[in-house]
Amino acid sequence: MGDAWKQRIRDPVHGLIVFGGRDACSLRSGALACREPVLRYLTAETPSLGAYLRLDDAAVWAALAEYAECPQPRVAELAHRLRNRNLYKCLEVGSRDEPQGNLYLQFRRELNERCIEWAGDLLFDDESTVTPYMWYDFNDASALNKVLVKARADQREPEDIAEVSPIVKALYNNGRPGRVQRVYAPDKEKVEDLDKILQEVRTS
Repeated sequence: MGDAWKQRIRDPVHGLIVFGGRDACSLRSGALACREPVLRYLTAETPSLGAYLRLDDAAVWAALAEYAECPQPRVAELAHRLRNRNLYKCLEVGSRDEPQGNLYLQFRRELNERCIEWAGDLLFDDESTVTPYMWYDFNDASALNKVLVKARADQREPEDIAEVSPIVKALYNNGRPGRVQRVYAPDKEKVEDLDKILQEVRTS
């Protein structure tokens, strides 16, 4: 299994542990963390190379199966969703804000005031940071980091992904790491409802 595959799997499983909140804290300190290789790796302050190398596909799927039977409802639900590819949908808030703005806090305050029935199902993330994708010169050694894509079937030459993806372009941030401010909802319909509320907050 390649390192890229491990990264793609490790990040969602790590998200499960993070977003599981208090329910997931018991996993960190329980007996499961001692014997289950994925959890042991994710909760270690300085994981060893050996712990990393034990993260094969069998270990990951076995971990998800065990998390799905967890007595903590939030952890079990997230594990089921991850295993079945029924992932939470994301609403990007931070990229719509003005520099030095507080749109994210205003949005959360508005959600609290509205007492939305399904607000308890939402997951909030304003602690993560992203290293921005850069524009790389073809004649420089850094070109090895360039991601080239063909956005259309009839396209002859690939383009830099930052030229065709608004998501990647939004992560550029003038070359500086940026803070991610997002809200995750269980389904697309709830994200659409949240987006309407966010638009109201922005224009108020």
